[in-house]
Amino acid sequence: MIAVDVRTGKRATDFAEYPEGTNTFDRARGFCHLAIKVLVVIVAPQTFRPSRGWFRTIVLVHLQIFRTVDDAMTPDNTNPDQAPKRRKVAESCKLCRAKKTRCDGQHPACSSCTAKGFECEYNAATVPVSNVVLEGIESRLRKLEQQVNSPPAHGTGQDYSVSYPRWRTQPHGNPTVEAGGDPESEASVFLGENPTTQFMREITEMADAQSRGHLRHDPLWEQNDSPPVETDRLSMVVPERAVSDNLLDSYERLVYPLFPILHMPTFRNYYERLWDSRKQGRFETQAEEAVFYATLNVVFALGCINDSATESHLKMRTADCFYRRARKILPLDALDHPSLGVAQYLLLMSTYLSYTKYANRCCNTLAVAIRVCHIIGLGVDADSSSPNQLNREMSRRVWHICLTLDRLFSSVFGLKTMVEVDCAVPFPANIDDEYLKEEGTGTQPIGTPSIIEACIVSINIFQVIEDARKLKPRFSEPDFDLHELTQVLQLNGQIDKIEGSLPPHLKACFIGTPSTPRDQVLRLQAEGVMTRILYARLFLLRPYVLSAARRSLLNPATDDSLSQSPNSLHSTIRTEISKTCVQAATSAIFTLHTNLSFKSRIFSCNAMFITLAAATVVIAASLVSELGISLDDVGPHSTTLSQAFKVLDEHMWQIEGGKNVKNRLIRFLEIVRRENKRRLDETQNPDICSMNENGQVPNTDNIIEEFDFNDPLWTFQWTGWSALSDSMGPQYTFI
Repeated sequence: MIAVDVRTGKRATDFAEYPEGTNTFDRARGFCHLAIKVLVVIVAPQTFRPSRGWFRTIVLVHLQIFRTVDDAMTPDNTNPDQAPKRRKVAESCKLCRAKKTRCDGQHPACSSCTAKGFECEYNAATVPVSNVVLEGIESRLRKLEQQVNSPPAHGTGQDYSVSYPRWRTQPHGNPTVEAGGDPESEASVFLGENPTTQFMREITEMADAQSRGHLRHDPLWEQNDSPPVETDRLSMVVPERAVSDNLLDSYERLVYPLFPILHMPTFRNYYERLWDSRKQGRFETQAEEAVFYATLNVVFALGCINDSATESHLKMRTADCFYRRARKILPLDALDHPSLGVAQYLLLMSTYLSYTKYANRCCNTLAVAIRVCHIIGLGVDADSSSPNQLNREMSRRVWHICLTLDRLFSSVFGLKTMVEVDCAVPFPANIDDEYLKEEGTGTQPIGTPSIIEACIVSINIFQVIEDARKLKPRFSEPDFDLHELTQVLQLNGQIDKIEGSLPPHLKACFIGTPSTPRDQVLRLQAEGVMTRILYARLFLLRPYVLSAARRSLLNPATDDSLSQSPNSLHSTIRTEISKTCVQAATSAIFTLHTNLSFKSRIFSCNAMFITLAAATVVIAASLVSELGISLDDVGPHSTTLSQAFKVLDEHMWQIEGGKNVKNRLIRFLEIVRRENKRRLDETQNPDICSMNENGQVPNTDNIIEEFDFNDPLWTFQWTGWSALSDSMGPQYTFI
């Protein structure tokens, strides 16, 4: 260990040869000048864990530097006969230095400031450390080193295990570490480790294995002190009370029952604080405040879109203002505090974006939400043993809503799900928000239907949809594999089982008018669950209707697409599958059309998707003569299509690009009607034949290219979503 004068580059006398606590450097050479930058300490390389400890070596270097500086400022009175010189103070106070007057450097206040009654203040960073303080630090260091080098109290082996604590997440706060845990290892519980951090952890464990009970390290990141970066506090504003109350009520009546992401009593408690001057600013951290205001603005955006009091032409524009304000308050690159509140905010943001043209943002935001849930342990049910029922149930609810939205968006956009299988996290309890307790165990009153039950049913429905996506029908084959048809029938049986086990309040019943707000919520949930069941059935069975329509369109001379062998089991099964699918499509459109007369409406994005899927089934099925569907006369299927267009007209203004989707559907209907008319003319006049020698209708290739029957869901180029559709390729689509 050497000292080097940075002005000359020459090596000083060996630093280790001098006894500790003495200053034997030559002051004349300037090594102990107050400008400590001239002194550079170089530590020679050593093997790992020297006899005296590498940590002690480094600390002793710092202690010796402090002593050198302190001794340099101590008067040198080696000659007692010589008159002592005036002591040069190490640092003048700020006031004396500003006035350029003499200062005696006394602490805590100099004589000049004391005499004049002024407040005396020093620069704390430049105040020298006394030898007494340094010796105390060194003494404690020696004791600590003795503890490190002492043998273990029990056994002879070293314990390198790490005790991982669990995250305890508040509904609208940041995760904290439970007592007794080691915060340093907290992040590795769910984040995992790269090779560098793993190496550092192992080295630290070996160095401090015996002193873990005496040392406590800082956590990987501070959970309560550091605010999120780039938070726009000017955006933390709300509309006037009447407007805010109306938007929040609209969200709670129309959005929350279908996706109960928030714990409404807790959220309303925070909301009421905004209007109470005595409770304003009562957030524990700035991060908690930012998450709440961002969440509130997304809630306002969702409430605005579904609010009947807001003028139609202003809904999307006003909702977009709330959305942009939320992004300013809590942008994605400022999510430094993974918590349950952040996950809830991201799920709400994903739900809102499903209304807009930003499909890529919708899916990407959901991906971030799932990643946040993994970080805080929701995917492994980290709060399973928590005595706090509220935290435990909300964690499970948020995780399963993540899975539900993941499967919904994946089926709509043709993407692969981000979470394939999840069996580790139990379903949330069938208990409403107001009965969940932080202490003790709350229960749902007997005879009171729970709003959460619709969420649990939806989880099962979308699990069937996920299983249906794993089937890959071969549309080019003349017959489907019997094993494949068996799987389809089994999944359809699961849908029948879910529908048959619905509680009374979730069975769609359109007789009478709901008398209370809760009855309106239950009716909305019943309609939402029924549309999801019908959508699952459409998703499962529609490929087989489209396959039959494709073969019929390409080769009408053999229009026995469903009846090539009247006695064949394959033919019978496929015919029944197609009829069941058409019936599900008709029921879905009827349900959504009936919902238009109610104040509580199904999400516009869901209504548009399901209507489009059902309408294409009815139109395509008219090409299959075996099904006996006619679109020209005034019949049930023609009425169904009229209802479908009314649903699109009512909802498309809330979905950017909805008008283009309607136009595409109209064009597809015209093409199919023209093809059916051509067939009818050929039947009435056999002399007219438009088929070539191969039995195929010419000029049908364009229809196949534009409406790809090979895919279960056709790729409609929704305005603003074309980039996503192009990136998916022709094998993907949305409804």
